[in-house]
Amino acid sequence: MAYSKDLYNERKKNGLCVKCGKENDTSGVRCSECKEKGNKNSRRGYSYYISIGICPRCRKEKLYGDERACLLCNADRYKRDLKRDRERYNEIHRKSSKKIYHESSAKGICTRCNKRKAAEGQKRCKMCIEKVNEYRRKKSTGVPRRLRPDFGMCYLCGEAVMKDQRVCASCHEKITEANRRQDRSGRPDFIFGKKMFDWEARKEKVG
Repeated sequence: MAYSKDLYNERKKNGLCVKCGKENDTSGVRCSECKEKGNKNSRRGYSYYISIGICPRCRKEKLYGDERACLLCNADRYKRDLKRDRERYNEIHRKSSKKIYHESSAKGICTRCNKRKAAEGQKRCKMCIEKVNEYRRKKSTGVPRRLRPDFGMCYLCGEAVMKDQRVCASCHEKITEANRRQDRSGRPDFIFGKKMFDWEARKEKVG
């Protein structure tokens, strides 16, 4: 019987090792014997590809310096770690913000600045209400963000764009400064919110 996804699912459902079809004696999908064989083969393959200077992860790209993975695999791992860290931070921040919001609301304090007394019948103070309304008035251009550059408007804030740019002078300055900070920290460049690796610079660094 040819090995297929259906065979895999059938063996898994019946409590059998998905590799050899024998009774599974572990909590995973492979029996202890197949698991040990797989681990040995993985270690052997890892050592072999390292010895010939090829990435043991993708088994295609060349290794540089004393790296244990190629540039592409390191970049993929960085993206996964960054996403996982961001999701964990966002969850912590969400819970913390929600807790502070409810505490301020219960005390009759502005839920935005958490300092001044909330306006009557409102969750925010008068000053914060005015700030939010003013911000909304400035942001309300009547043109969808994706179409702003077509009308000579900054993609980010709606102000007049610089020549041959999609953003205004103020937003361009902020983006440039953000890129400089990222360059100094040694992390990938940030260009309009997208992270980009400088592969050639990375090769020279590890070469």
